[in-house]
Amino acid sequence: MIAAAILAGGRATRMGGVGVGVGVGLGAGVSVGASVNKALLEVGGLTIVDRQVRLLRQLCGELWLVGEDDPGYAGLGLRVIGDAAGPEGPLRGIAAVLAATTAPAVLVVGCDMPWLSEAALRLLVESMVGVDAVAPRVDGQPEPLHALYSRAPCAAAAGELLAAGQGGARALLERVNTRWLERDVLAAIDPELRFLTNVNTREQLAAADMMRP
Repeated sequence: MIAAAILAGGRATRMGGVGVGVGVGLGAGVSVGASVNKALLEVGGLTIVDRQVRLLRQLCGELWLVGEDDPGYAGLGLRVIGDAAGPEGPLRGIAAVLAATTAPAVLVVGCDMPWLSEAALRLLVESMVGVDAVAPRVDGQPEPLHALYSRAPCAAAAGELLAAGQGGARALLERVNTRWLERDVLAAIDPELRFLTNVNTREQLAAADMMRP
């Protein structure tokens, strides 16, 4: 069975005032205006990470979170690990979980994506035939933090890229044999592509709450 990894290395620094509004805000113990852990932002009364875990647990045998441990993760059943060594960037997190797991493949998502879709994630899994990775590509833009990576080939490629000073996750998808899921295929699941929504600002957080399925 595949594993899942939530990359939680990023912190939001543009969330001043997110405590206003109904159903949208900061998780318990987070100060307004501070640099915040996006995994613990609340959308519709639940933290993003809680929403993600509830869905990913239905699809994956192991649940990893790559980043600093936090009391807010207590009780979620996550295996928390730090980034691999190397240049700054999300590739360090992907490399870390690929090295830590024994699962044949790892489903990687960003910690700031509140509306992951079971149908979209299952499409990634079903499309992993004869390739090393599967990822959305919308209008030419890859989505490496909503992608499925085969452990052995991607772990090797990630190590090579980090050793060469590259920390970007897109480079990994370009290095290995990747099947791209284009907009037309993704739109058949959700025309608005809500499952790719992420939040970095107060306005994006409020907008994400309005997208509730």
